[in-house]
Amino acid sequence: MSVTSNVARLSELESREARQVDAILHDLEQLEAEPDLDRVKQLTDELAKALKGAKRLEVATRRERFMNLLKGKLNAPASVFDAALADAGIGGGEATESAQGQALAFKDPEPWPQPVDGAALLEDLRAALADYLVLSDQALDAAVLWVVHTHLYDAFYVTPRLAITSPEKRCGKTQLLTLLERLVARPLQTANVSTAAVFRCVETHRPTLLIDEADTFLSGKDELRGILNSGHQRGGSVLRTAGDDHEPRAFSTFAPVAIAKIGQLPDTLADRSVAIAMKRKKPTEHVRPLRFDRLEPLEELRRRAHRWATDHRSGLGQADPEVPPELHDRAADNWRPLLAIADAAGGGWPERARRAARTITGSEDDDLSVRVLLLQDVMTTFERLGVERLFSRDLVAALVEMEERPWPEWKAGKPLTVRQLARLVQPFGVSPRHLRIDEGTGRGYRLEDFADPCERYLAPSIRNNRNNALKSGVCATSGSVTAGAPVTDRGEAPKPRKQGLVTDVTDREGATPPDDDKEVVVL
Repeated sequence: MSVTSNVARLSELESREARQVDAILHDLEQLEAEPDLDRVKQLTDELAKALKGAKRLEVATRRERFMNLLKGKLNAPASVFDAALADAGIGGGEATESAQGQALAFKDPEPWPQPVDGAALLEDLRAALADYLVLSDQALDAAVLWVVHTHLYDAFYVTPRLAITSPEKRCGKTQLLTLLERLVARPLQTANVSTAAVFRCVETHRPTLLIDEADTFLSGKDELRGILNSGHQRGGSVLRTAGDDHEPRAFSTFAPVAIAKIGQLPDTLADRSVAIAMKRKKPTEHVRPLRFDRLEPLEELRRRAHRWATDHRSGLGQADPEVPPELHDRAADNWRPLLAIADAAGGGWPERARRAARTITGSEDDDLSVRVLLLQDVMTTFERLGVERLFSRDLVAALVEMEERPWPEWKAGKPLTVRQLARLVQPFGVSPRHLRIDEGTGRGYRLEDFADPCERYLAPSIRNNRNNALKSGVCATSGSVTAGAPVTDRGEAPKPRKQGLVTDVTDREGATPPDDDKEVVVL
């Protein structure tokens, strides 16, 4: 057969295939507004087979035509077309699949065949982590309790986030996430994630999210932080519209999440977390090198955890464990599932879990938000000076003398100002008021104004000291100032003052209003 004949035959073949593709597309175009899905599947399968061997550009243009024809008839025509290409083993389909990533696959572990002793399981999990990581005893205990909770988190009302933080890189955060990946239920580890990916994945697969390198992408993503916050408790969800009709749909966000980050998590996320603080190991500290290809023995532990969780799910869902009184409300919510697991496991774990809760929560309280830190320092200043009232300028002068605090270099290297102080305490319901102290008048603060926020926001140990001072009258009413008092903005130490409350004083500090505008209560 001549070359001319071969070319003619090939051209005829291509023309016949093109006509077949066009015929199928015509049939798709004739489908009603709500087509029979079996008919859609049949035609899409035929189209995919007809495109076998076609060039990538041909496949791409036919895909675009398919999407346009079925727009408004199917919710996701592109997904249907791509699935048909993949089933047909077409190169174009493989290219599309690769360009759109790989489908997620989750598989629950095969349960351990025999009943599992809870205390022994926790000990073995702890030993496995301790082989590879340098962590405190309390951090290890918290981590293994969190691992078990992922296998039955939906039995609880809250799933605490596991906040894995360190001051610098190379402290073992990624290693811990890698170990967790082999132990938790339905793990999904990622070093970056979008808002939509989180709620769609949670809704579809109910994974345990293991998020690494959060310091590289979490900052400034308020919507993503909101999603991670909402998934802290059962019923957490987001509303989005779906389909061509933009129907409002609720997507669940309730799922276990571990987040590894250099530095601290945002306050609202940290408040919903159990903290695991990691440090770089010393040269004298030795652990087993982590070989990612030799972690199969951990699968046995995961199977045992799955079996124990299955056997204890119903009872744990009704558990109401005793929570250490030192824990504030949100910390109690975070630790309640872990304490319930420890109580059910028995042995020494009930006490160990509560010791970990007290220790870790105490460390979290030490890491105060800037407003709570300011509240603490304001109360300290009132106590140190032995007064119940201070002008704003004198309180600020005292704060900026605290060298280990942020106040001396609050903004752009400049010290805290009177106006900035007012803005910081305003969310506590505290505002400067008009005061008379000695012969001067101006805007300032009373010690009693801070009593309510002190009770609500300071750590118990600090709060008790402040309350004792208020109740016992340690703060004098004479206005005397202790030795070593701070220097004011005029370069002088504040003088002892008689104190009283003045209303209707002008905003200008030091100004005295006319007598008929003045009401003075002398103490």
